[in-house]
Amino acid sequence: MEKYRFPYDIENLKDGWPWDSERVGPKRYVLSSTYRDLASTFYNFELRPDDVFLLGFPRSGTTRCQESMWLINNNLEYEKSKSIVIDERCPLLELEVQFPTPFSSENSEFQNPGTIHSSKKIISPLKSLPNAPSPRFIKSHLPLSLLPPNLLDTTKVVYIARDPRDVAVSYYYIMKRLLPDDIDFEKFWGAFRDDKILLTPIFEHIKEAWGQRGHHNMRFLTYEDMSKDLASTLRQMSEFFGKVGGWEDYFNSEQLKESANRWMSENLASTDLPFSI
Repeated sequence: MEKYRFPYDIENLKDGWPWDSERVGPKRYVLSSTYRDLASTFYNFELRPDDVFLLGFPRSGTTRCQESMWLINNNLEYEKSKSIVIDERCPLLELEVQFPTPFSSENSEFQNPGTIHSSKKIISPLKSLPNAPSPRFIKSHLPLSLLPPNLLDTTKVVYIARDPRDVAVSYYYIMKRLLPDDIDFEKFWGAFRDDKILLTPIFEHIKEAWGQRGHHNMRFLTYEDMSKDLASTLRQMSEFFGKVGGWEDYFNSEQLKESANRWMSENLASTDLPFSI
């Protein structure tokens, strides 16, 4: 039984790029026509308190950011990260609506086109995530308003934004293989600027997250800051996820942990200091 009623109208957009699309809600986000049947499913996706979400408009640095986010939360397990591709460790929630045709209704699998994994069947994240072990790391390009309303009150969210002009250039090159040969960057830019490309309008997408930047479960990052000062960005992410320090590596016996916890409890009892036990 659905917890939330999907509150937005969905209108057909005949001149969407690179295929017919839908406009969704008052901000008129452009989504693939396959989104219509799954809109309420995404809106009611069942969350867990220890989920970690990474959000951002396409080509804004989410791929770069998700590896750092996963490593920070997995004790820098580089060998494990090498053995499992990042798209499996941090799947794209709405993967199937990135394409103009739905997954096979029989087994919810499809052949991932145009990538080095093109021969591998990929299961819909909507099917795999409910059975995935915790903590789950989930990426999404959907704006906050199309995701579960209780997202920020339930789990931690990292949003990464990038200069929209750089996004337009990067988006053009990634989508070029799907566009007619006569579509050059100038024509693509016109469509991007006029909010006819998938997931535009970009400024509304970014502003939704920016408006929530003060929420205790939101960390707003920029691609530019990550490029200029990666170390600082990683420190911010570490603090956000409560991974600052390294005392756990030294208090590695039950006796030491019990002693430290008792000491912390005694000294924090009459204070509002922000240390956890």
